[in-house]
Amino acid sequence: MQLFLTPLSKENFKSLFKFRNELSFLENCTSREKLNSIAEFEEELENDFFRDRLIQFLVLNAKKKTIGTVYAYNFNSYDGFAFVTVFITETMTNQSYGIKAFLIFVDFLFYNYNLYKIYFDVYDFNKSMLSILKKCNFSMEGRFINQKYKNNTRHDVYRFAFYKNDLDYWKNKLEVSIVNII
Repeated sequence: MQLFLTPLSKENFKSLFKFRNELSFLENCTSREKLNSIAEFEEELENDFFRDRLIQFLVLNAKKKTIGTVYAYNFNSYDGFAFVTVFITETMTNQSYGIKAFLIFVDFLFYNYNLYKIYFDVYDFNKSMLSILKKCNFSMEGRFINQKYKNNTRHDVYRFAFYKNDLDYWKNKLEVSIVNII
């Protein structure tokens, strides 16, 4: 299964806007509400890049169909870390696209930004992702009790880290490479 990342461009905004409003994105990737228009989305994206978004790519499958997005934010060049969010549209989950997109992206980040580690947060109600991360033995570096408020309930947020020295193992295991960026 081939997978590619391509830089964000205005031509991709329609697909990205659709992903941005999917329920699984709203529940797992943001604390924001659904947007009503592309114009609102463009303004949100512009503000994100102004505030803390470092870089963003779209995820393409072998047929070059857009199936998700990955982005880095809260980049700290001094301490050598950034946060990453990966989103794969719900119709394409359970095919290892998410982990492969993550690995291609972090390979790019480690190479181009001299990072030591990558952080990513997962809500406690995202049971399938927590299960995968624990099976993969990713480093859980924190748990924020009752951090996320959703549907009148408080939820924990788990912070995981992925270290540069683990990259080669996972790239070889899943056969991915930075050359998958087009």
